[in-house]
Amino acid sequence: MDINPGVPQYGQRTDAALKDAETFVEYLINPEFSSQSRLMDEGNEEGLVLPVITPRYLPTCSLDLLKGLGDIATRHRCHVQSHVSESLDVMEEVERQYPGRRDLDLFHDAGLLTRNTILAHGVHLNDNELDILRETGSGIAHCPLSNFYFANGHLDVRRVNFAHGVNIGLGYDVSEH
Repeated sequence: MDINPGVPQYGQRTDAALKDAETFVEYLINPEFSSQSRLMDEGNEEGLVLPVITPRYLPTCSLDLLKGLGDIATRHRCHVQSHVSESLDVMEEVERQYPGRRDLDLFHDAGLLTRNTILAHGVHLNDNELDILRETGSGIAHCPLSNFYFANGHLDVRRVNFAHGVNIGLGYDVSEH
């Protein structure tokens, strides 16, 4: 996260965030480390612990950070998880920051949508965006309780899965305390 206007001291410089992400991924895929603890195999698919690139929801990430994270995910075949089209207020914030663009668009342009990508929510995705998810093999983690409280809508599971062929899993994105 390199943009945080509400709590600027909590953000990180883009170059530092990318360096930390790369260091973390390289640590987990280091053959010496993984051979001792069986964390990852050579194909980056069967390990007990896999690095996951996790850009926080889009308004807290610059385009440079997203592209850098997409590059890391591509080079190391990492899994990716984030939030997408979660609520109307987040969609409005994305529009303010990136006029004429939507969050899924920006994730796609940054190379963050692959068969190893799971995006929470997706309540406000349009038909074209659902087709992009299907084509890239990306999936949605449906978080019904969170969506009930915050999303200003619901995920139409039949439309997403049956009409567009996007894989959906069940998620939970509300802490009790």
